[in-house]
Amino acid sequence: MHPLEALNEQELGQLTRIADHLFNTRLLLAPGHRPNRMRAGFGVEFLDHREFVPGDDLRDIDWRATARSRHPKIRRYWDEAAADWTICLDHSASG
Repeated sequence: MHPLEALNEQELGQLTRIADHLFNTRLLLAPGHRPNRMRAGFGVEFLDHREFVPGDDLRDIDWRATARSRHPKIRRYWDEAAADWTICLDHSASG
């Protein structure tokens, strides 16, 4: 039996209103189509380093990591604005 089959009409309507509110108050576009004032790959939380490739902005070079490895390194950040959403429904008796 599918978990949504156990819900009555009122509970299903309430769940629909909550989901509509969540989806309509935030843009659900692909990360490349989202209006973002920051540069791509620049966020708040550090992700990792990658090798410098021609065409990268020189301002993005992590000079300390470059000195340690003797190869130019670019510092990348996690783009929190493009995070995915997951909605979990707990239909157990304890929930």
